[in-house]
Amino acid sequence: MTHHTQQIATIGLLGLCALAGLASGCRGDRSDKPPRQFFPDMDDSPKWKPQTRTDFYSDHRSMRPTVDGTVPFGRSTSPDEPGRADALLDDVPFFTGKASDAKDAPAVPMIPARVKVTAELLKRGEERFNIYCSACHGYDGKGAGTVGVMYSVPPANLMDAKFTDRSTLNGADGHIFDVIMNGWNNNMPGYRHSIRPMDAWAIVAHLRAMQKKEAGTIDQVPEAERARLMQSKPAAAPAPAAKTEGAK
Repeated sequence: MTHHTQQIATIGLLGLCALAGLASGCRGDRSDKPPRQFFPDMDDSPKWKPQTRTDFYSDHRSMRPTVDGTVPFGRSTSPDEPGRADALLDDVPFFTGKASDAKDAPAVPMIPARVKVTAELLKRGEERFNIYCSACHGYDGKGAGTVGVMYSVPPANLMDAKFTDRSTLNGADGHIFDVIMNGWNNNMPGYRHSIRPMDAWAIVAHLRAMQKKEAGTIDQVPEAERARLMQSKPAAAPAPAAKTEGAK
């Protein structure tokens, strides 16, 4: 065997010994030693989990708010997803509930003309209200929802007169839209992440229908319908009989 051949054999033997050593370390034997980190910056890279606190930002929020001017756009064909026209946000009252894009612009008093209040829209508004609003405000909007009754600060009674007067801030359709989308005074969260602008206006329309129903009287119902309603009205329960002397 030549010297060169011996060198090759020695190197091969050392290589086999090294592989055997590595293989023996992968047999599942327990060890208190920390694992070898070949890329420690990747193993221990900083990260933020949703809904957690961080000292990196001044507001201590790990989830960052959307940058002003961001244009949302998706490729979904779902009717709940915005299309190209909606992504441009060119209709300020429709997308913000305000009269203009000025910082101190007033809320629009009425639902924008772009929103056609139809039976289908009202049905959609009722559905969205029941999903997102009823847990706190109740299905009747009076603030006694299953979750709302447990709060230290009760949710608003949306049937209150201050929410029906469109000449005031609280009663303006645009203000209610803005509260739905962006929240209010740390007591109510915003739902812009889940509710599209058209659906928010549908909720406003449904709320107005509920308010009218709450404030309505039987005299406002057309006579033909009034007779039908009175016929279907359940009979009043009989009054309990008065107890006589000596009765048990």
